[in-house]
Amino acid sequence: MSRPKYTLLAVVLCALGLVVKSIVAIDGPRVRFAAGAVISLFAFFSSFPFFLFG
Repeated sequence: MSRPKYTLLAVVLCALGLVVKSIVAIDGPRVRFAAGAVISLFAFFSSFPFFLFG
């Protein structure tokens, strides 16, 4: 029994962790933009699996 939804969620969470680490490493005005982009991507990816598997 494979659960692609949870696998995809794990991959997305790992990618988000890497992105957050790189954002923390960046010091400057780009941080706010990058945080907004991460939130948008997270909202997109969290709703996207429901279209695929829901």
